[in-house]
Amino acid sequence: MIPDFYRRWLYFDFEERWETRRCAECEQASAAIPLPERFSRETKCCTYFPFLPNFTLGNLIEQGKKNASLKLRLVHGFSHGRVTPLGVFPPPEYESRRGQWGSEAFGRRLELLCPFFQRTHGLCSIWNERPGVCSSYICRSTYGERGQELKRALEAYLNLFEWTLAHETLWRLGYTQDDIRLMERLRAEVVWRPEKVWGEWFEREEEFFTKAFHAAREVQSVEIDELMGEEGARLKAKIRDFLATPAASYGRVLPP
Repeated sequence: MIPDFYRRWLYFDFEERWETRRCAECEQASAAIPLPERFSRETKCCTYFPFLPNFTLGNLIEQGKKNASLKLRLVHGFSHGRVTPLGVFPPPEYESRRGQWGSEAFGRRLELLCPFFQRTHGLCSIWNERPGVCSSYICRSTYGERGQELKRALEAYLNLFEWTLAHETLWRLGYTQDDIRLMERLRAEVVWRPEKVWGEWFEREEEFFTKAFHAAREVQSVEIDELMGEEGARLKAKIRDFLATPAASYGRVLPP
């Protein structure tokens, strides 16, 4: 549930509570699932373009120097998204299609397939560095509504962590709040102007993300707690409350 990469800054022990080993087979795409709810085997649950923060991209770029396949996947992801110093985002046209097609398209429409999904093997190409929205996703809960509550709390906590650390790396690299507001405004415009977003770093994006990764590594876990503030503390407490409660108390609402 917690990406391995994030354990430098975060730690929760989910090993006894969460089963994720069946993603390769994807039970939600099996014939046992009724058609209205069944996912496509070509997409599984990966019909979502997630935000990848700058420090994650820097780590992947470092790995890509020794992994040609990962390097190609990163280039593919960059070419399909809007890349800013904060990270890579889905483009407006992608978000528009997702909004128009609604929830019925999730797990079914190839047009919404994540650019980091490796279709040859049917798996995520950045599994160990996948963001919180992906690592916290569950398609079937055996813990009832409380299990869904944990999923929502964990997703919110990881999203807050990613956004917080991505901003912190920018401030450590000399960006101001006004700089960040400008890049966010430009990101939302219909006409994409990366040279305006990147300024002196235009066409040096990989170098920048590598610097962001190394800046993020200097941030300590205690600093992360402080930066995430009261909302981070509230979500963290909610997650710990779940872990402290016997699993049997949640009931079984779906088959394993």
